[in-house]
This record gives sequence, C-alpha cells and structure tokens, in this order.
Amino acid sequence: MLVRLRRDDQGSALVSVLVMMLVLTLFALTLAAIVSNTSSSLASGKSTAQARAAADAGVAVALAAFRKAEGCTGTITSTSAPQYQVSCDAGTDTVTFTSVGSAAGNRSVTVEAVFSFQSSHSYGNKYGALTFFSTTTYYNSDPVESSESKPGDLTVIDGNFTCNEQMSVNVVVDGNFTADNGCTVTGNVTAFGDAVVQGAVHGNLTASGTVDVDYQGIIRGSVAAAGTGRSYVYGSVGGSFAAGGPVTLYYGAKIGGNLTSSSTSRTYVYGAVSGQLKTLGSLLLDYNGSIGGDTIAAGSSTSYLYGTITGDFAAGDDVVFDYNASVTGDVTIAGTDRTTVYGKIGGDLACAGAITLDYNGKVGGAMLAAGTSRSYVYGPVGGDITVAGALNIDYNGVAKARVFASGEVNNYGKVVDDLQAGGDVYLPNSGEVGGDLILPAGDSLDPRDASSRVAGTVRRAPAPPAPDKPTVKLSQAEVAVTGPDPALLLSWQDYGYDAADWPGFSPMVVSSGSAICKNRDWATALATLTAPTIVDGTKCKDGISSNPTSQTKVVISTDIVVVSTEINLQQFTFVAADGTKPHLWFIVPSARQSVRTDFPGLGRWDAGDGSISLYSTQISVPTMLYTPRQVGFYSGSFIGSMYATSVNMAGSYTTTTVAPVDFPIDLWGTSGTGGGGTFSVSRISQREVG
Repeated sequence: MLVRLRRDDQGSALVSVLVMMLVLTLFALTLAAIVSNTSSSLASGKSTAQARAAADAGVAVALAAFRKAEGCTGTITSTSAPQYQVSCDAGTDTVTFTSVGSAAGNRSVTVEAVFSFQSSHSYGNKYGALTFFSTTTYYNSDPVESSESKPGDLTVIDGNFTCNEQMSVNVVVDGNFTADNGCTVTGNVTAFGDAVVQGAVHGNLTASGTVDVDYQGIIRGSVAAAGTGRSYVYGSVGGSFAAGGPVTLYYGAKIGGNLTSSSTSRTYVYGAVSGQLKTLGSLLLDYNGSIGGDTIAAGSSTSYLYGTITGDFAAGDDVVFDYNASVTGDVTIAGTDRTTVYGKIGGDLACAGAITLDYNGKVGGAMLAAGTSRSYVYGPVGGDITVAGALNIDYNGVAKARVFASGEVNNYGKVVDDLQAGGDVYLPNSGEVGGDLILPAGDSLDPRDASSRVAGTVRRAPAPPAPDKPTVKLSQAEVAVTGPDPALLLSWQDYGYDAADWPGFSPMVVSSGSAICKNRDWATALATLTAPTIVDGTKCKDGISSNPTSQTKVVISTDIVVVSTEINLQQFTFVAADGTKPHLWFIVPSARQSVRTDFPGLGRWDAGDGSISLYSTQISVPTMLYTPRQVGFYSGSFIGSMYATSVNMAGSYTTTTVAPVDFPIDLWGTSGTGGGGTFSVSRISQREVG
C-alpha cells in the first residue's frame, strides 16, 4: 500500500542527513588531525633520538682521543653523520666533554660527560736512574741515596766506574768496577769488565772478567766472575763464588757459600769456604784452609791437602795428603801414583794407584787400592781393605773388617775378620786374623805356626779379583759461570724535543732577548707558573747560561719543563710550594748524541755547549736532567734522575738522591726507570644539558 509523505516529513529527513554528514566530516577532520599530530611527533622524536645518539658518539670519540693523547686535543667536529661538535676541558684530575649532536629539522641535543683521570706521569712506579756514557767516578764526599725503599739504578756505558762513598744503587758498568775503601754499594753490581772491591757490596756481583776482593773488601751476596783470569779473595764473600778462571782464597778470607771454578788451573784455599768446592782444576788446601762441604778437584795435576774438608773429597789426579789434613767423608783419588795418607779420613778411601796409610793416618771406612804396586797399612782402617797388588799390614796397622789382596800379604798387625790373599801370606808372631785365612792352592802360609794366629780356618780358594780403578768426573755444566746479560748494555737514546710529547703542558716559547735567556735570576720566573708548562728556550743564544751571584730560592708549584742548548742552575735553590708535589725537567735536546742546534734563529756557532751546571745548587724537587754532554755537579744536593754523556762529580760534598722521574721516551729499556705510567680514565657522570 502506498503512503504519501507529507511535506513536513520531507524537511525533517533532510536535516537528519545533513547532521549525519556534519558528524562524519568532523570525525574525519579529527582523525586527520590525530594522524598528522602523531606523524609529527614521531618525526620529532626520531630527530631527537638521532641528535642524542650523535652527541653520545661525540663523547666517545673525544674520550678516545683524550686517552690516546693523554690530554685534550681541541674541539672535534664530525665530517659525516652523525653530526656532532665536542669540546674538552681538563683540570688536574678531571675532564669535561661537552658534545652537541645535530639531526634533521634543526634538532640538537647537548650532552655533558665528566670523567676522572690519573696523570700520565706515574711517578714512583719504577726506580730512579743515573745513566752516563763515559767513565764515571763518585768521590768520598759524593754519597748517593735512594728515595725508594730499594736501591735506584746507576748505569755507566763506554767506560769504567769508581766509587768512594755510600751508594744506594744497583750498578751496571760497561767496563771495570772499582769500589774503593770508602765505597758501599747497597744493591747489586754488574760489570762487563773486571771488578775490584776494597769497600763493600751488599748485593750480588757479576762480572765478565775477574773479581778481586781486597783485605777490607766485603761482598754480602754471591759472586759470578766469568773471566778466565785468576780471581783473588782476601776479604769476605757472604754467598757463593763462581769463577770461569782459577781462584785464590787468601789467609783469613771467607766465602760463605760454594766455590766453583771452570778452570783447569789450580785453585788455592788458604781461608775458609763454608759450602762445597768444585773445580775442573787441581786444589791446594792450606793448613789454615777449610772447606765446609763436598769437594771435587777434577784436574789432571796433583792436589795438596793440608787443611780440613767437611764432606767428601774427589780428585782427578794424584793427591798429597798431609799430617794435618782431614776429610770427614769419603775420599776418591783417580791418580795412579801412590797415595800416602798422613791425615785422617772419616769415610772410605778409594785410589786408582797404591796406598800407604801412615802411622798418623786413619781411614774410618773401607780402603781400596786399584794400583798393582804394594800397599802399606801403618794405621787403622775401619772397613774392608781391597788391594790389586801385594799388601803389608804393619805392627800398628789394624784392619777392622775383611782384607782382600790380589797379591801376597805380610800381616804384622791385626785383621779383625777374614783375610783372603792371591799369593803367599806371612803371619809372624805379632800378626792376627780374627776370621778365616784364605789363599790359593800352591801358595804358602808362613811361618809354620802361623795357623795358630788364625781364629777361623785356613782354607784354599782362587785369588780375589782386582778392584776397578775409581774415576772422578766433573762436567763443564756443573761449574759453568753465567756472565752479565748483554741486554743491560743500553744504547744512547736521542731526544730532540717536541712539545707534543708533553700532553697537558702548555708551551711557553721565549725569544732570544727574553729575561730567561739573559738574566742571572732567570729561574725566578719559574716560580710564577701555576699550571704545567714547557719553557722553550731553544732560541736562547748560547743557551740559558747565566746564573745569580748569590744563593737564590725558587718556589715551584707545578710541573715545569725547561729546554735549551745549555742550562745553568748554579746558585739556585729549588723547593716545592706547600701542599704541592711538582717535578722539574731540564733538557738539552740531542741529535745523534750531540747538542741539537737546528732550532729557528739558532746557528751552530751560537748554541750552548750542552752542559747542565749544578754548582752550589740545592734541588729538593724531583728533577730529570737530560743532556748529550756533561752534568757538572759541585757542592750541592739533587733529587731525581740523570741521563748524560758524562758527569763531573767534583768531590766537594755533593749529595744525590735517586728518584723516579718519567720521560717521554724510554731511556732505560728494561733495566731501570723510564716510560710513561698507566693512564686510566673513569666516568663520573653523563647527562643532557640545556
């Protein structure tokens, strides 16, 4: 059925449609706005994140550069994405990086990062050092102390070293070492030549040549003398003495450890050796001499025993065994001539030749004579007697055990146990055999009543075999001597000077007409410096060569480097300001171990002479002196390290205290101080600012 709408209903429907269209339009517009705002926010957030990441990247790059240079390197700007610009501001122990990161839409983020760091100069890590490249002498008024609990290092290359004073150092010398009467070295000594000790060495002494210890000389440690010449000990050695050559230990002299020699020449002992003695040569042990351990004299010439050996003794050849000689252990003699024992042996005696045991002689153990000549026993033998030839036992002779002789036996004394002979046996009234008497068939027992003096039975058996000859061997390896390590011989290290080698120091270049170059009180300018500074005086004509006419005090409050072709420190007193721990460096630049003169405005003929002069100079601030020429030191005090071709110790009350002071290049290799310390950086904070 059809319904006709009225005119009023048609208007109402139109309004409803229009309202709905309006609502839909508003919803669409709102949705579009939301999408637009969300897209804008996402784009903005992305730019901010990129800028933040760029700023963080800038901090990381600047930190890496700071670690490498051990100081700020200026503003760093990236040349490609991510874009950043970072500045560096370093204090004494903290550094602040301010990094601005940029991204699209002019977005930027600023990040501030603060780190703590340890100074690149790590003072006190190693020993201080005194290093000179020519013959050096420290006189009896020139003591050397150490700022450490251990000795410092003193090295002399291309020359000899002589001292007459107290020296708290380890010494390495390319040539000869001499410790005169007043000299005491508290550390070790290494000499690539000979060594003579009239004073004292508290450590060990190693030499490529010989070592002589004078009457007053004392070495508390051990000695290694690798030379083939004869070494002499008239004083005392607390440790062992190992020599490549023969050794003479004189009357009253002492060696507290072992004595070894790889020489085939004779070693003489008139004093006391507390430990063992081993030598590839022969031995003379004097009446006053003593050896406290086993002894081997493996040489092919006769050894002489007049003193006491507490232990075993072995000789590669014949031995003269005197009345006063005493060996508490076994004795082995490889020489084939007759051995006559006038002294006492606590253990066994074995000889490659025949033996004569004197009335005063005594063998506490067994006796073996491998020589075929007749052996004689006039004293007591505590163990078996075995001889390859005939045997005579005298009225006073006593064999406290068995007797074996490959030849005939004449027994006027006493055999406690069996006696076996390879020939006739003569047993007079004074003779006794406490056991059996054994001799081959066809050989006689004489006189007729001799069997009555045999406690056991008389029977027949083959002759006993002859004993083997004893041998004495001593290998070269057992007495080898290790000389000094060649790695200790340093080569000169040139340092030409570059401000870039001193991170954290501000260069201060002075002109040739400046007060530092010309004025007598030039060093007073150093007292005005409050931050680490390099005073570059390489343009000074004739170097910094002036000095005050009276003692002038300079108070130092920061680390300072002074560089010139000559540096005069006479009449200056350098002290540290209260509450500060500064260091000083005085450097004459070197080129091929000559004074470097190729600085702008400085000709060859108007450069300084390369010297660093300390006359009436008092330095209590740890200091490094570096010069390819001479350090002159007269009447003053110094603490620190020196590296120079020579030092002139004038012998007028100069006191040196060795202290570690770092240097941009490694001057000392592995034998002493030198090299930079560890440079550690730790984050304190990192945040966005601005």
